[in-house]
Amino acid sequence: MGQPIGLALSGGGFRAAGFHLGVLARLADEGLLEDVTALSTVSGGSLAISLVMTAGGGVPRWPTSEEYRRVVVPHARRMLTTTDLQGSYIRRLLRDPLSLLRPRARVLAALLAKLWGVTAPLSALPERPVWLINATCYETGVNWRFSARQMGDYCFGYSADTAGVPLSEAVAASGAFPGVIGPLTLHTERFTWTPPAGGQSHPLPIRTLHLWDGGVYDNLGTEGLFNPGSGYRQHIKFLIVSDAGARPGIGDSYNPFIAPYRIISLATNQVRSLRARMIVAHLKDSGAGGYFQIDNSASYLLTRAGRKEEIPALAPRYLSEEDVRRAALMETAIKQLQPDQFELLFRHGFEVADMTLYGVRSGGRRPLRGYRAAEWA
Repeated sequence: MGQPIGLALSGGGFRAAGFHLGVLARLADEGLLEDVTALSTVSGGSLAISLVMTAGGGVPRWPTSEEYRRVVVPHARRMLTTTDLQGSYIRRLLRDPLSLLRPRARVLAALLAKLWGVTAPLSALPERPVWLINATCYETGVNWRFSARQMGDYCFGYSADTAGVPLSEAVAASGAFPGVIGPLTLHTERFTWTPPAGGQSHPLPIRTLHLWDGGVYDNLGTEGLFNPGSGYRQHIKFLIVSDAGARPGIGDSYNPFIAPYRIISLATNQVRSLRARMIVAHLKDSGAGGYFQIDNSASYLLTRAGRKEEIPALAPRYLSEEDVRRAALMETAIKQLQPDQFELLFRHGFEVADMTLYGVRSGGRRPLRGYRAAEWA
């Protein structure tokens, strides 16, 4: 058993899911999945881990590194390249136009249960690793977390009644992007609530809560694993942040119909950037972690690691700058990936993890693994 690892997986729809699965493949390649003790996920990261946990059917479980290669990757590839959550979601809404006026996250949850087999309750999740599924509570304005043992936030308190909450609904709330998917509504009278600091149970002052995409508050999902003042939480010693969020570029001419979404994207990206700088600074000081970012090429990572002289020998073994950019520019959506899109995202995640680990580990003394497509086919 190595040092306990915490994984934070960002939002970003199926783009993020494919990238994160490649990151996990690189960890599995070295037998490191057995050392993961805590997960904290947002949106696309939550979708990815729902595939990982349910790949074997039955009760959700965290795979061994060998099971990840043999069972999880084929299952995840099949789900992401043959199912279209977005198209199915839109068709359901068109069959019931009045549903547009109601919170719609449960439509997505029903599709996750039907198409992906995500049918277990939260309470069925394994104790190890602890999985924190992040949403944003509209009423309190802070991070709302679902886990096997409890759900809630530090304003309203927590409920241990997780047996009555489907995992599919927690994952849907985590990805309920404003304006696209409505919030998950939670009727608080169904549950018993304990104050944040402990003590006697109490009813919440609001009967219905609205839970939106966790990326609105923290698109990296790091708050549950890292505190700037006290360091790592959840008994972890090494933190890996996998960031596959979109970077808003220079916009086209003003369009009043999409302007609100761009404003949300800009604000979310600014929050992500501030958190990323803080985390990267900590990782540089401690040396106990890695920041795996989409859109980072081998040449860029070698340069950042002070190994520019190795670019001619190593960079040609990795994706080209053009392919890296193509992966990063895939839209943030939950619609079916083409097989070549999945392979590109998966390989990019694997290679970013490979090269980043090379740069952060004791001067890179451990050899690079390199991506071998046939081994993950």
